[in-house]
Amino acid sequence: MKNVLCYVYYENSYDEILINDFLNLLKFLNYDIDLLSIRKSFRTDLVIKKSKKDININKYDIVIAINSQGYNQIIRKINKSDVPLIYVISNNENSELLFNLELCDKILLINNTQDYLSKLLLPEIAIKIAYPFYYSENISYSPIQDFILVCTDIGTVLRTIPIYNKLHQYHFVILTDVPNKIKKLVNSNIQVYSFKNADKLIRSSKILIGSGHFILKGLHLGKTSLVLGENGFGGLVTSSNFENHFSNYFLGRVGAQFGEYIPENLVSHEIVRVMDFDNYLNDQVYEIQNKIRGHFLYISRIVNDVIISSIRIHKSNIWNLKLVKSQAFILMPLKTEQTYLVINERLNKIHSEIAEEEFKIISCFNDIRTPRDVFKLLFYDDEVDFIIFVKQLIKSKIIVPYEESTN
Repeated sequence: MKNVLCYVYYENSYDEILINDFLNLLKFLNYDIDLLSIRKSFRTDLVIKKSKKDININKYDIVIAINSQGYNQIIRKINKSDVPLIYVISNNENSELLFNLELCDKILLINNTQDYLSKLLLPEIAIKIAYPFYYSENISYSPIQDFILVCTDIGTVLRTIPIYNKLHQYHFVILTDVPNKIKKLVNSNIQVYSFKNADKLIRSSKILIGSGHFILKGLHLGKTSLVLGENGFGGLVTSSNFENHFSNYFLGRVGAQFGEYIPENLVSHEIVRVMDFDNYLNDQVYEIQNKIRGHFLYISRIVNDVIISSIRIHKSNIWNLKLVKSQAFILMPLKTEQTYLVINERLNKIHSEIAEEEFKIISCFNDIRTPRDVFKLLFYDDEVDFIIFVKQLIKSKIIVPYEESTN
């Protein structure tokens, strides 16, 4: 069993839920996890939280930093060790992530709808994985109560409160980060709670209205679920449209854009329609649950491959490590004889200026080679200077470990 240190930071309830889902995935893969949280209020029952004084980086096989604050905190320690580092970036991250990435081995872009990020980062180290992902082998059910649970972003909640107020014949429960403020806007048929009550309320709700993680978890529990989020109204999730909604991250109407108009009459009609039937999707629950499990296993394999390969590469003898030049870098000759520019084409940024000898070393890695192969090919006699330069190239991601496809 591999020992993993997760260093996490979260801004809001959505980050906290995503981090817990990621920890659940690691537990499913049977990793032994220690957790450091920058914010003491982080809630989880999946792992035991540690304090900084209890942590010795070198005892771990790998470190996983989640979000930029977690990454910025841990790189101060990781620089003094030889433990691989994976940087997990959620959809809420910004340009901070583009700086000081030399110390991380891989980047996992979770639910990266801001596609410009993956275009700027090096293709050999940045891996996109879709979120939400959730699965549990042991499904715990609760007695169903006659209420409709609303779990979505605050903007969508504010835009749809008039619908729930008007449907006074139904009992609604709204989850939000600001329950005291939302309570002032609703009628007596609506109760408002914080997200910390989400798990219990999802299990006992009759119908779920929402987006992202909440919809996926509701479907996993066999709930009738209506997608309503940042991208408008997606309607009822069925076994036939599940894949389309999953690809759209359960954010609203498939193909829509952020802030799309929400048709009040259509939403009201759909709520009334599904409330008129008990166990509306009973015949489709098993098929949907199998699809959820399939997606979870697929994402788990990707994450596991990233972790295992990072550990393997760090433990390998560098002289025998297969390396190749990154697709993101080009070498451009200057007019000055025997001088070249190393340019990151993703950013159109000059990385460094190198001499003829260094150019020859990098050029050798246009093909897959080990440092030992290149050393012999160029007839070098100073092993120390040569391997120091190769390590600098690896750190800068100019050359990267070659990983054979497992597909």
